[in-house]
Amino acid sequence: MLLNDMLYFQPQERRCFYILDCDKSLIATDMKSKIDPDETLIFCVLNTANDAIIATDEHQIIILFNQGAEKHFGYYADEVIGNPLSLLLPSSLAEIDSQHLCNFLNADQTIRQLNEEGELFGRRKDGTIFPCEASISKTVYNDQTIIVNILRDINKRKQEIEAHREKNEYLENLLDYANAPIIVWDMHYKIIRFNKAFESLTGRNEKYVLGKSLEILFPPVTRERSMEFIRKTIAGERLEAVEIDIFHIGGAVQTLLWNSATIMSPDRKTPIGTIAQGMNITKRKLEEEEFRRLNECLDLEIREKNRQIEEKEKLAAALRLANRELTAKNEEKEKRMVELIAAKEIVEESDELKTAFLQNISHKIRTPLNGIIGFSELLNHEDLNKDEIKEFTSLIGQSGKRLLEIVNNILDISKIQTGQVKIEQKPVSIISIFSDLLTFFDPVAKAKSINLHYHIPENEDRTIFSDEVKLNQILTNLISNAIKFTKSGDIDYGYEIKDEFVQLYVKDTGLGIPPKLYEKVFDKFVQTEQSLCKDYEGAGLGLSICKGLVELLGGKIWFDSEINKGSTFYFVLPYKSIVESSQTVEKYSGIPGKRSHRIILIAEDDWISFQYLRTILEKSDITVLHAENGEQAVEFVRNTSEIDLILMDIKMPVMDGIEATKIIKRIRPDLPIIAQTAYTYSEEKNKISAIGCDEYLTKPLEYAKLNELLRMYLN
Repeated sequence: MLLNDMLYFQPQERRCFYILDCDKSLIATDMKSKIDPDETLIFCVLNTANDAIIATDEHQIIILFNQGAEKHFGYYADEVIGNPLSLLLPSSLAEIDSQHLCNFLNADQTIRQLNEEGELFGRRKDGTIFPCEASISKTVYNDQTIIVNILRDINKRKQEIEAHREKNEYLENLLDYANAPIIVWDMHYKIIRFNKAFESLTGRNEKYVLGKSLEILFPPVTRERSMEFIRKTIAGERLEAVEIDIFHIGGAVQTLLWNSATIMSPDRKTPIGTIAQGMNITKRKLEEEEFRRLNECLDLEIREKNRQIEEKEKLAAALRLANRELTAKNEEKEKRMVELIAAKEIVEESDELKTAFLQNISHKIRTPLNGIIGFSELLNHEDLNKDEIKEFTSLIGQSGKRLLEIVNNILDISKIQTGQVKIEQKPVSIISIFSDLLTFFDPVAKAKSINLHYHIPENEDRTIFSDEVKLNQILTNLISNAIKFTKSGDIDYGYEIKDEFVQLYVKDTGLGIPPKLYEKVFDKFVQTEQSLCKDYEGAGLGLSICKGLVELLGGKIWFDSEINKGSTFYFVLPYKSIVESSQTVEKYSGIPGKRSHRIILIAEDDWISFQYLRTILEKSDITVLHAENGEQAVEFVRNTSEIDLILMDIKMPVMDGIEATKIIKRIRPDLPIIAQTAYTYSEEKNKISAIGCDEYLTKPLEYAKLNELLRMYLN
């Protein structure tokens, strides 16, 4: 044994010895030396190798066959040792392989990779053929050439390679024949894949763009913006439905909706590129633009139609004004009349309630106006006696009050609807309100043989915290309605305390309300639709006003009714007990003797209103001064110290009554000023009182109220 050159080992009784020379070539010999430990180690190493290790002599007789070879070929070593190598080769290739070995023996090479010259196959014991890769080496020992073959079964690897190739081919076909344009770029924005759909889209062949920057695909105008999106993908962001323009080689620009995903390294840790798919939306964008253009055209047409409709409506309005003239005109005018009627029907269909209300209000206003104007003209007749004159003036006064009530109701409901009503809560004595209402309505009730009563629980007077004016208005409307719809019988009103609420009611024995009208009782103008009420005065606003005021006071209103037996209206308001302190109220005790030669300044821009006041005052031996605006009134006060009282209109040109009052009160704080205005709301009264007016008169002026105030301030 030459330990410096080689190691050898002979297993058990087998003839082959496994030898490793210093060039790491495996050989075998027939030496019968005793096995030492180093030889056992080499033997173990050879048999743990998975590759087949086979050694032959120069005549290609097998002299070594390790356990890896046994696994590959299905032979035991003692079955093949001593047999020619062709036993392990396909018969069709035996001659070729033999020639390769002969060439190798005669060559200067000491090692060769056989697969370089073509595929190599082995044959198992069961006759199956399998592909393998092999390397051979040779060495000389004791003047003999030893050839070592190392083989590896590559059948599984070839199957994996083939499967990988088929998969790649499938993916390549999938990529190439996909309808959507697909592109792949690396971390330096260089194109590394470009499918056929992208070729068609850009007019560029893949081989001419591979390795080039993505910038060549983008139009110059949008290139920088497009590259901004591309740079984000390198940072790991994904493109999701991002619009990017693509530049066709022929000059056309296509818009794509891009979606992308990052390509990661096999260890899934490092991004190596990006794959993006685009959807060509150029056609869609053109269609959207066309749709937008059509919409604009349609919008213009609609506006033009609307303009024409507005013109027709204006024409219809003009035609209504010229209705009397149109009836006497020719066929053309009759055609316009048809258009006017059609337009009128459209208006009436869209606003029936408003039209009915206007018709009713027109009737209600014209009725008292008819009395005022008619009896005023009759007063001009010279043959009237005093009784007739007195009767006519009384009727004119009644008609004026009816007209004023209608106007006030319209103003009240309008103010409630627009949220302009302000609540001014203060302690209110219920019995005081009830007593005043009885005094006011009792003469009217007795004239119709109606017994009017109010009821106080346990004969006690309760004081509640509420708005006295609004509460009085609610009860006034309810009692007025009860008298209106009761021919004779009883009307009772009263209240009772229920927990945290005070419940008030008005009960009558009148006509009652039909059940079909229950839901409409509190609607505005409902009387205009009901034939039941056609014989009774009113605009149909009273109950609607009551409902609005009750809700503003934090309560609710309802009713019970039975035909021909009467109705009871209830409403509740929040109740909080108030401890009243005793107060001494100074009352006007009398009117001293009349002082003569009084001077009153009337600040009034309306000539008729001034003439009315002048007529009243001059009959009382009062000197009247006239200012047509607030500025003139201020000058009169500065220059005439004898002025005893001012009747100040609030709404005047140049300077209004409010500003004039402020200035006059600074000049003469003790000079009485009585405001006169058409504003009727309590908020206006408070505003006028706050600026320094001593009293307040509402137009139309009541002679008795005016006379009372003159007596108070002039005596």
